[in-house]
Amino acid sequence: MNNDKIEEVIRKRRLIFDQALQEIRRPNKEDIFEHLLLIGVPPDEISQPRFKILCLFPYYPLKIEPSEYESIIDFAFPAGLKKCEPYSQHHSAIIDEFAFAFKKEGNLQYGLCVQFKVPSDVDPFFVSETNRCYPFCLLMMTRDMSFTSHFRFLTCLVKNFIGWEAIYREFEFMKDFTPFKVEIQEGDEPIFLESMGRVSSFARYGKMHITKDFARAATAYRSIIRGKQYIQCKFSDSTEIFIPPNVEHESSAYLLGLAALDSLFSHLSTYNIVKLFTAVVLEHIIIVITDKPSLASNCILALRSLVHPLKILSPISPILPAKPKYEAILGCPSPIICGVLKNPNLDLSETCDEKCIVDIDNGSVIDDELDVLGQILPRADAIKEDIERILAANHNLIEVPPRHIYSNGKNIRNPDWGSFYAADNHVSMPLHYMSSINPKYIFTATVVGKIMKVFQRRFIKELYENMEMCFVTETTDSLKPVIIFNQEIFKGQPYAKTNDKFIKRFMQTSIFDEYVQRKLDYLTILKTAVMNESKCREMEEFLRVYDEITSMLD
Repeated sequence: MNNDKIEEVIRKRRLIFDQALQEIRRPNKEDIFEHLLLIGVPPDEISQPRFKILCLFPYYPLKIEPSEYESIIDFAFPAGLKKCEPYSQHHSAIIDEFAFAFKKEGNLQYGLCVQFKVPSDVDPFFVSETNRCYPFCLLMMTRDMSFTSHFRFLTCLVKNFIGWEAIYREFEFMKDFTPFKVEIQEGDEPIFLESMGRVSSFARYGKMHITKDFARAATAYRSIIRGKQYIQCKFSDSTEIFIPPNVEHESSAYLLGLAALDSLFSHLSTYNIVKLFTAVVLEHIIIVITDKPSLASNCILALRSLVHPLKILSPISPILPAKPKYEAILGCPSPIICGVLKNPNLDLSETCDEKCIVDIDNGSVIDDELDVLGQILPRADAIKEDIERILAANHNLIEVPPRHIYSNGKNIRNPDWGSFYAADNHVSMPLHYMSSINPKYIFTATVVGKIMKVFQRRFIKELYENMEMCFVTETTDSLKPVIIFNQEIFKGQPYAKTNDKFIKRFMQTSIFDEYVQRKLDYLTILKTAVMNESKCREMEEFLRVYDEITSMLD
């Protein structure tokens, strides 16, 4: 083997090694969303009203099966078919904004829902006097984790539907892209239009006349191609959206945190959040009970972000429809994480003992096992102290002022409340929606990052640092190292002994097994690459000396 061949071997080894380490940094080349659906009671359905898909974009290529339509509608309206309260100026037209999740071809896909009602003085293309009394839902199917951006876009469309916001006819952020034209055609056939060199299409119920504003905005948003920088998208005078760069695997948890962490901290104490985090990593059954789907979905999405880089392998359903066929999953003995709507007929007695019931509306977390054991998470007190320090240091930026204050014996609107919402940080959920639910906190991006790092530094990093010396090599072949995790060495560590109540339970979870296996795979790749590179250098030196000796003999 000559030097060139040795260098080629080294180069290939390095390439394999680099690819393995760079796996999490692959850019997301998928469309920003798969489908946009408008769901509601059809305008001509009088005798037997039921929810149907009124509009679907794009119609082709279709990434959802017709057999999935019913389930999607159920999740979009988890409370079922109910008339909504008449619209009044005292209440927002937007009823709720939440997410649901399901597995599609092995990947987790999300449905982002904005439920709304239509005022009596406007007539969108999908409304008649017979269906105005029912709620509607604008739903985005996506694998992309930029939830705050997506919800801001959906809210903009809804505000356009109900006459609160005029969408621009041209979008400044599209000036560098191939121009597109939207042509709406009459008849029952799907509407086709060309954008970015691709043909997209709208399917609509009956002869519904889809507006050009809706078609233009939906096409433009789906045509966005991510770059290395944030893309600033202005769809109307009051809606400015910042699309993050290509989302890396490591960034997805952070994006979930931007969408959901402030809601979790607005409704649960720091003590209960640490308790709930413990229940999740110990794979207890987690059931979040609430009157509002958004509170359940935000709580569960926030937990996903806090647990990172550990992976929750249990089935996750941010909200379950209130139907027996879905609620039957609550009786399964295996770990699940799900949200359910409050229901007097809901029976949780048949669920297993290792369950954690979260009443998010009342701020309670009940876990029979943890209530007896207490705070067994390693460094639980330090985690709480760090988080409370972050909240206190940033309270002027994140704590929402009271909506009303007493002045001169009168209850008046607090000017600080309006000023707080006027200072849009562009990374939170839509402020119009947030102001309607009146949360305790609206987090900045910096606060989200700091809180996530507390859990990563205090728990996950310390856990791995104490596990690291327990990964040992069991082989005599230096080119094929076999690395194992020695559990007995780990159990003998002072860290494991001090936190015995937690560690012995955590080591029985699939979360622990997956984390260990991921580290084993990483260390095997790393050690193989290093050993092979060292072996190639030894061979290169041997050949150099061999060439010198043979030249002397010649």
